[in-house]
Amino acid sequence: LAIVGGDGPGELVYIPADAHAVAYANVRDVMDSELRHKLSTLQPDSSRGPEHFKEQTGIDLETDVDYIVASFAGMGEPPQGEPPLVLARGRFDQVRIEGLVRDQGGTVEEYKGARLLVNQENRLAVVFLEPGLVAIGGPAAVRASIDTKAAGSSVKNNDEVMRLVRDIDDG
Repeated sequence: LAIVGGDGPGELVYIPADAHAVAYANVRDVMDSELRHKLSTLQPDSSRGPEHFKEQTGIDLETDVDYIVASFAGMGEPPQGEPPLVLARGRFDQVRIEGLVRDQGGTVEEYKGARLLVNQENRLAVVFLEPGLVAIGGPAAVRASIDTKAAGSSVKNNDEVMRLVRDIDDG
């Protein structure tokens, strides 16, 4: 899917310059698409997954997530089983999500002024980077996103990647 604007979404400032891959999806467009509505009628029982997710997190994928930016960061091999970094822009209940992470054995850490929610067993971390923007991924990737923005050394400084971003046709 096309990236918003010529320089991509503003969330790229959280993606390290040496990312393996960067992806963007306009969740709003996908959820509102005619194709998605047609496919959902073919599997009427498939709504349980999104409903369960909504019950746990308070996030309605139909209405609360606008778009996501994802990346596999670093030129080396990602740690075994380490999930990618996913940045989601939308409307989220921070208190509810923090409670869910804690209920599942997670802890809250302060990291450079941010409240980092970490579940070591699942190798997953969550941080609210700014209002309406959450980062989810492996703890190292989430910390790196905070460091990247602070250092100003994001993928936006990678001329090769940004040339590809600018060349994307929004058709």
